[in-house]
Amino acid sequence: MKDSLMLLLGVLTCCATMLLSSVAFACGYISTCPGSDRFLPSDGDEVPANLGGIFMRRHIDAVEQDLDPVLRELDGEEVVRQVPLSSLRPAATDGVLLFEEPLVEGRSYELRSQNSCDPSDENNAVLFTTTESADVPSSLGELELTRTSQSTLTLGNNRELCATARVPVARADFEIDLDADALPWRGVVAIETLVDGEVVRPYQSRNILPSVALSERRKDFIFAACEEDALGGVDEGIHTVQMRGYLPGVSEPIVSNEIEVLLECESSRFGGCSVVGDSRTPSAPFSVVAILLLGLLIPWRR
Repeated sequence: MKDSLMLLLGVLTCCATMLLSSVAFACGYISTCPGSDRFLPSDGDEVPANLGGIFMRRHIDAVEQDLDPVLRELDGEEVVRQVPLSSLRPAATDGVLLFEEPLVEGRSYELRSQNSCDPSDENNAVLFTTTESADVPSSLGELELTRTSQSTLTLGNNRELCATARVPVARADFEIDLDADALPWRGVVAIETLVDGEVVRPYQSRNILPSVALSERRKDFIFAACEEDALGGVDEGIHTVQMRGYLPGVSEPIVSNEIEVLLECESSRFGGCSVVGDSRTPSAPFSVVAILLLGLLIPWRR
């Protein structure tokens, strides 16, 4: 009896380990050091000298202290001065740092995070240079629908924890043709996409503002999932789409035109049965437990 109980304990320990590893694999690894602050502009960007500040996304779990980054003006490799910053914090992890002194045209600037939990992190600092001043653009540019299609995406499933699967979707791709006035600011305009007047997040990303620059988001897409239990996307039907951008220190957003798109699932294209789920979900270890427990209990009943 004692040996059987010890065997049972070993089986349960093994299966618990399998369960935890399955959940970790399906949900992704969670780092104890999320990383440094992230900025707009990014490393290597050129910005107009009349830029009023920077956007920052703070990893609040990375460190206990809440320190603003340090901005230094460089002339070649020589440090000319440290530019004082004043903070505005519209959200828990997003911030705007305004320059208390203007930038100088033709200089380089080093922006260094003081919140990094990993000193070896290469993203700990960014270096950008200033060009001639530019007018604030009145428009982002012309937004155009490039195509609509039936496709598949890897999406979550609202019935099973951490489960994902390739799901059929109706998809609309669009692209913005930047106005000439917006080009000098493309590396520092924080961009977001609006669908029916509401902000939608970039696909498979938790970041909205200020993590993504206009230079990285000239193209985007929206989709409607064609399976009931799939997570993400918008409803089928007609939607209006618009892009909206922000400059640090400028209160009014800069917007594109609106376009209209139709998202419609074509079930015949994806005929037959479909399964939302993944074989690497936490359900597998429980099946193993049940089978092994049954094998242990049967001899005890004789």
